[in-house]
Amino acid sequence: MIKFNEPVIAIALLTGMLLVGLVQQASAQSGAVGWGMQVFDSAVHAEEFVEIAAGHDHTLAQRSDGSVVAFGLNADRQCNVPTFPAGMSCVELAGGESFSLARMSDGWILAWGDNSYGQ
Repeated sequence: MIKFNEPVIAIALLTGMLLVGLVQQASAQSGAVGWGMQVFDSAVHAEEFVEIAAGHDHTLAQRSDGSVVAFGLNADRQCNVPTFPAGMSCVELAGGESFSLARMSDGWILAWGDNSYGQ
């Protein structure tokens, strides 16, 4: 299991230091949650994750039960994780410029966010 606070430095380097400010703000404010253009939840910093994927300006994190959370810039709804079909869980994540992908337990790919070029 990966503790969220441990991989922040590595992810911050991949995303141009965007997450450092986001994590500092979230951990400094107990119970702060934001939805809309900027998605964050300060409760996430205490959770454990099995996989983390970075998009251009957003991050995806998978819990051990296969559920997913996303945070960061949400201009194209790339952080609005859809409800997974009954009995399905995520087994792998990927983030793009302004979209997100999850490979589901049945092998199908679930995508959300920007689709202006058919991605």
